[in-house]
Amino acid sequence: MTDTDNIDDTEMLHAYFEAEHLLNPDDRPWLRWKLGLSVNDLDRRIRGLQVEYEFALLAYYSGVCKHIQPLDESLKFLTDSKPSDYLLKLNSGETVMVEVKSKTCPDFSRIKICGKNYIEKKMAFAEDFGSDLYFAIKFNQTWALFEAQFLLDDNGHIKYVSDFNHSKLDQIFNLSHIHIPPMFRLSCVYSSDPNIDIPPTRSNPKYGILTHCSFFLRDKMLVRCKGDDPFFYLATAIERYFNLLRTNKTSDTVTETVWGLPSKILIPEYLLFLSAIYNSTNDFGELDSPRGMLSFLRDKLREFPPDHMRTMVTEMIGKLNGLDSDIFFKSDVNYSDTDLFCE
Repeated sequence: MTDTDNIDDTEMLHAYFEAEHLLNPDDRPWLRWKLGLSVNDLDRRIRGLQVEYEFALLAYYSGVCKHIQPLDESLKFLTDSKPSDYLLKLNSGETVMVEVKSKTCPDFSRIKICGKNYIEKKMAFAEDFGSDLYFAIKFNQTWALFEAQFLLDDNGHIKYVSDFNHSKLDQIFNLSHIHIPPMFRLSCVYSSDPNIDIPPTRSNPKYGILTHCSFFLRDKMLVRCKGDDPFFYLATAIERYFNLLRTNKTSDTVTETVWGLPSKILIPEYLLFLSAIYNSTNDFGELDSPRGMLSFLRDKLREFPPDHMRTMVTEMIGKLNGLDSDIFFKSDVNYSDTDLFCE
């Protein structure tokens, strides 16, 4: 037994979550033991908290939120409340409450998100605050935002991916998709040389620091960039959506990865907003996390205001479109056309 046995397990989980990204991996098992946390489902529960923080980053980078307020569950027992995860005040004046969920989807099917009774209790809580309730759900890599009533009408189920046409994510957060044409290809070059004189703005635990990347269309190079370049955000998003065509080891310290798809696809704009998380490493050489990114932003909000990512992405896509690349923003997406969406 530990001296935390009488404390709510949820409080211990949050305490561990807040400290985990600051600790050397060798010290984390001791903290788990000290807090009395079982390792059996810890990873799953930590992933759930990371998804909640990822949604907060998506909301922040969209630039449409005046307030992003998490709802603390530690005192819910006093009034037997069923709070959701966030209360958002939009710049438009609208207030929305958001419950965050995540699901792994092996195929295009009907998926249960939660029970009918669960939805009704969350809706009643939101109604007491005069707010509409939405469920923000991360399916694999893709986010969707559904009105609670929409889930309730199908007993808490979502038809993946056709129900995405009912998602309000693009509408509420003013988001688009980026059209990537056929025969588009990306080359990324990494170096594991410890003496390389490049800031580690993008890195990979396996290959090292990303030194430069090149974008090609039908074997014609469109852009080559290096250093802290906005095009790295697009490169990271493409790596998550495209197929790895080949890996070339050009020396003991240099590795090239080549990514591509034969057909056109659509990449959600928010994936570029979030891409800094997925291809950077923390002080311990691990891939960074939404929690780590929020810690980074806490000290650098003046450098990274809410609209800085949207402005950067808009300028970047504009440059590529000016090169006759057939890369452009697309709204009014039909999610039933599953060939356009890669998971």
